[in-house]
Amino acid sequence: MTLPAASHAARRLWPWATAGALCGALAMLGWQLPAHWLTPAVERATGERIRIADVRGTLWNGSAVLSLAAGPGSHELRALPGRTHWRLRPSLSVVPALRLSIDQACCLDRPAQARIAIGPDGLDLRLGALDWHGPVEVVQGLGTPWNTLGFDGRLRVSTQALQLRRRHGQMQLEGRLSLTAASVSSRISALRPLGSYRFDIDGDATPGEAKAPLRFTLATLQGPLQLRGQGAWAAGQLRFRGEAQAESGREEALAHVLHLIGNRNGPIALRVLR
Repeated sequence: MTLPAASHAARRLWPWATAGALCGALAMLGWQLPAHWLTPAVERATGERIRIADVRGTLWNGSAVLSLAAGPGSHELRALPGRTHWRLRPSLSVVPALRLSIDQACCLDRPAQARIAIGPDGLDLRLGALDWHGPVEVVQGLGTPWNTLGFDGRLRVSTQALQLRRRHGQMQLEGRLSLTAASVSSRISALRPLGSYRFDIDGDATPGEAKAPLRFTLATLQGPLQLRGQGAWAAGQLRFRGEAQAESGREEALAHVLHLIGNRNGPIALRVLR
């Protein structure tokens, strides 16, 4: 007995229809992945210095409360003000990529935009213009000496364009990230404010250079507590040397702060990090 042509066609199409339905189901499942799946990946990538709580939504469109911590096992957290919202979308390009938009009503005037690409050479993250501003107090979550000094003031994190690459197991940075702390005060000092400061992170990674160093610069913009320093991160090692010094006539008022910042190296100056 010969089956009708329509039956033959149906049998030929059945595997394709099944595959299509399965792909559609997987795509729908992937679109509904819960946002909390991000938590372990982000915390591992940051050495548990960024913690995520009260996660809502999906992997593609969600929000959470972010906190700073001193690292693994730390229970002292400082939450960033407000909720952080994100929107993640696939990007059609030769190299598979994702477009990420991050918004934080308290601290961002406009959402920050980033592009994340994963190719045969590794990971490539490009961050557009960023201007985040919030309280300096959040750094107390990073532990000693920040929680002891009890700084307050205003913190600004900014960049015009930043590119982060991972090549051959090494992280490379191209561009500048600036952290500015304005009108900083400390709970252990009656002298207010101590000053305003800027910390720059510079990278000049170029294709083919697997060990391009990061450079750090600390400078005082104004104030009686003078901080300065320079350093670099290369080959997995941090080398930074800085000094803290009191403005002339303010040595006694700042003696306690200087003692807690670092080891004394002379009557006023100290070596903060080696």
